[in-house]
Amino acid sequence: MSAPAPDRLALREDVTAGLTAIVETLVKAGENLEQAADLHVAPAPMVQALGRWVAAPDRPLDQRAWIRAYARALSARGTHTSLRELLQELSGGYPVEIADGGGVYREDECPRRNPQWVQVRMPLPQASDRQAVLDLIRAEVPLGVEVELIVVPTPDEPAELFTGPLPQPAEPETAEDVATYVAVPGGPFCGDGGSEDVLPPLFEPVAPTTVPGEAKRLPGAGGVAVGSAIVCPTCAEPSATVLETCPRCGCTMKTLRTPDAPTLEEPRRSPLPDLLIAAVLVALAVAGYLIFS
Repeated sequence: MSAPAPDRLALREDVTAGLTAIVETLVKAGENLEQAADLHVAPAPMVQALGRWVAAPDRPLDQRAWIRAYARALSARGTHTSLRELLQELSGGYPVEIADGGGVYREDECPRRNPQWVQVRMPLPQASDRQAVLDLIRAEVPLGVEVELIVVPTPDEPAELFTGPLPQPAEPETAEDVATYVAVPGGPFCGDGGSEDVLPPLFEPVAPTTVPGEAKRLPGAGGVAVGSAIVCPTCAEPSATVLETCPRCGCTMKTLRTPDAPTLEEPRRSPLPDLLIAAVLVALAVAGYLIFS
């Protein structure tokens, strides 16, 4: 006795339902693509992926706001703006004071003390790890910069639990000794510090020095620049008088013909464009004859 035949209609409905579910899943994924990168509504795995994308350290308490602040500060990383953006997010929005010893100095005028230091004065919530904040600051500043973190109280916390007023971040710069010079005997010389050491003002226009002389034929010039027909074939030294030997190198002088001035010729037109235009016109004429005949 043979088994009953399967219900082809039910099987077809199952296949159709499966394909419809797949298509709906793809359509929903495409519609939600814009919201996938929105930290307000993105799922937790996507938030973690976005944090790894901008290299933001883990902060599980307020990860979405932390990644958003880190992304804003990423383009200015290594500056006051970037560091202040991150630290204000960690302080809960309270002001952050940043002082550093950076500066621009002339050569051999850099201060004797180390100018590479950064001092941060900020409040921190009780749940924050101060060592982690200090490590974050060290990761944001250039390598080799000394970092100091001073935690101050917020208006909601007692002041006796924190450090006192902000100490001086560094010693005041000492005045540099004015350099003195002694005139060198036998002068005056320019730059020896003597009474005759008068330098011209900056940006003083200096007229170029013009040395009069006769035009000489340069090697390889083809005789275009020539002032005399008697020249040395070795060093191209001209001579206004008839000499047998060159006064410069001692070679035998040679009489050369002065070249004529070049004549201006009108450039010749290439016939190639005319031939191309004529060929196009002939092709159009043949095509029109074949179409309308």
